[in-house]
Amino acid sequence: MDKNNILIVEDHALTSFALKTTLSMQNYTNEVFEATNASDAYKIIDENKIDLVLMDIGLPDINGIEATKYIKNLHPEIKIAILTSHCDKDEVIECLNAGICAYCTKDIKPDKLAAIIKDILEGSMYFDSSV
Repeated sequence: MDKNNILIVEDHALTSFALKTTLSMQNYTNEVFEATNASDAYKIIDENKIDLVLMDIGLPDINGIEATKYIKNLHPEIKIAILTSHCDKDEVIECLNAGICAYCTKDIKPDKLAAIIKDILEGSMYFDSSV
């Protein structure tokens, strides 16, 4: 499997640090970028080749669903996985319509998330069982 660039879009520093640490250790990862809001994520995507975005829904500037729509409109090849504490039916449907590949809740174990991301990069989709 090729090495992939991953962008974490998460406004909580501890969560972002844990995600970056977990993903940096994976053999499928080239570089892990971080953004605390959608605007910064757009800049990173414009300046780097990103293969997958791990997107939070509750961001401080633009919510993750709207950010997903924007990114998929400009870069349909980028895979987007939602990682959130939300599990609202309407949000899940909106995320699906935006073009996500996965919907995971934040109580997921790090090793399971790493395996899911590998599968997504290889073309799979994933939805948390609570969804």
